[in-house]
Amino acid sequence: MKRPPAIGSCFLATLALSAVALGGCMESKLASAWPEREISIDGKAPEWAGREAYYSESDGFKIGFFNDASYLYIYMATWNRQKQAQILMNGLTVWIDATGRNKQTFGINYPMKRSTPDSAGMPGGLRRGDRMGSPSDDSRENRQAFLMGMLAEAQVEMAILGVGGEPLVSMPAADDGKGGIAAMIDIANRTLIYELRIPLASPDSLPFAVNAAPGATIGVGFKVGKMDMPSMKLHEGGSPRGGMDGFPGGGMGGPGGGMGGPGGPGGGLSSQPLEYWAKVRLASAPPTPRKS
Repeated sequence: MKRPPAIGSCFLATLALSAVALGGCMESKLASAWPEREISIDGKAPEWAGREAYYSESDGFKIGFFNDASYLYIYMATWNRQKQAQILMNGLTVWIDATGRNKQTFGINYPMKRSTPDSAGMPGGLRRGDRMGSPSDDSRENRQAFLMGMLAEAQVEMAILGVGGEPLVSMPAADDGKGGIAAMIDIANRTLIYELRIPLASPDSLPFAVNAAPGATIGVGFKVGKMDMPSMKLHEGGSPRGGMDGFPGGGMGGPGGGMGGPGGPGGGLSSQPLEYWAKVRLASAPPTPRKS
């Protein structure tokens, strides 16, 4: 199966910290595809296999976009355990700009940021002064249980954000069958899978939508906030010592490091934010069947 090509260095620069100007790199574009099958928002990924718009083996993540006449579907997956922890702990906001720019006027905050427990309540790999190395079977199991607990908490609710990140409304994330926004996040085979569905148009019964038609170019932003860890000891790099089982160290989107950022195993979780934008051209119509 042919893998989507990696994007050039100018586009990868947009994966840097939010303080870095996006500038001309926003001119790089990704393309949405018309789905060939029904898309279920269930945190599973069979519909997306081989259809990613961007894939990075080294950075450990991939993203994809589908749209039909009614909906935009967004997919992201990461098998990097540090990225998984940051998303589950810090929350993720997907911003949609129907003008094709990077304005934060309509966002879906899912998963929502969780409150960070005191280090005494953290599993062994995140406790003050603990470092990765050869944790006991018990501590490894505790860390895995902590991760799954974060996942269960993250799956429940999402928030719709307005201008400046102002919360407008909170609602259940799961698909309620009414055709509105739906999201789900799950972990399978050590890969975190994120799926989001947003109506393209906004009829009276659906107050929130992309407000763009098939064929239009929109801006899509992914933003993970800064981690608040006031009670945890930080080393010089600004990251807590240690890490959860399997979470490599380094920043999530440090300058020059793509989405992975600098650092290596044992560096711990980054306290830095991430903001990543792309222009996405929506598919205009289903592909024409080939003549036999």
